[in-house]
Amino acid sequence: MKQVFAIGIMLLSLFGCDGQSAQKSTETKTTRQKAAVEVFVFHAAQRCATCKAIDAVVSEVINNDFADDVKSGRVVLRDVDVSKSENKSLVEKYEIYSTSLLLDSGGKVTNLTNDAFQYARSNPERLKRILRTEISKTL
Repeated sequence: MKQVFAIGIMLLSLFGCDGQSAQKSTETKTTRQKAAVEVFVFHAAQRCATCKAIDAVVSEVINNDFADDVKSGRVVLRDVDVSKSENKSLVEKYEIYSTSLLLDSGGKVTNLTNDAFQYARSNPERLKRILRTEISKTL
C-alpha cells in the first residue's frame, strides 16, 4: 500500500501540475546569498491547487515562524520556476523536473516533496510542524 501511495505521489508531482491556471508565477531572484538554510519551492509556470497550497503553507511558516531568521539571512525562501532558463542551473543541481520542496543547509539536502503533496491540502498543520522541525534542525 505504501508503494502504491509513493508511486501516486511521484506521478502527481510529475504530471499533476500541467493544468491551466490563471495565476502567474513570481519572478525568481538569481542572486545567491549565504544562509543556514535555503528553502526551495520549485514549480512550473502554471500551478495546480496542491502546488498553490504548498506555496501558501511554506510562505506562512517562513514568514511567521522564522521572520527574524529571514531578516538576518539565516533562512532564505527561494521560489523557483523550473520552466525559466535563468533557473536552469538550480534545476540541474537539484535534479528537479516539477514541483518540489527542498531544504538545503550547506549542501545537506532534505527533500520534503512527498510530505508537501501529502499534507498541504489535507493536513496543512502537519506540514507546518514538519517544516518547523526540519528548518529548526539546521539553525
